[in-house]
Amino acid sequence: MAFADYEYFYHDIRDSKGGVVGRVRALNDGDVSLIWQKHEEALEQVLALATGDGAANATAKVIEIALTNFPDLVADVICLASGEDWDRAIQGVRKMPLGLKMEALGTIIRMTLESEGGLEKLFGILELMRPARSQNQAAA
Repeated sequence: MAFADYEYFYHDIRDSKGGVVGRVRALNDGDVSLIWQKHEEALEQVLALATGDGAANATAKVIEIALTNFPDLVADVICLASGEDWDRAIQGVRKMPLGLKMEALGTIIRMTLESEGGLEKLFGILELMRPARSQNQAAA
């Protein structure tokens, strides 16, 4: 076994009848960076709202806030984690019922956090990205 042999593990997302509608994987650092670049303002708001009141279940709060306030962010995260052709996947994801999007996003977050060490650690990583991002914007 070598790092070059690494393959993503995909988890099936099922509808209410048990049919597989797609598969998703954990996000890696490149994925998080891409999502951050495209949705920085939305992510800042989600993180502030989710961590602002010390919610006991911050993951559920992140999902709720993202789904109700930032549907484009949610659709992009699901499409990126699906590994499918973006143009085709985005059309399907936008048509998905809210509960199915919640299931997909929850699975992506859970898989990502398992590989990254928990929500607090992921928030810490995102926090570390802020100064570098601000410096890059100032230089531009």
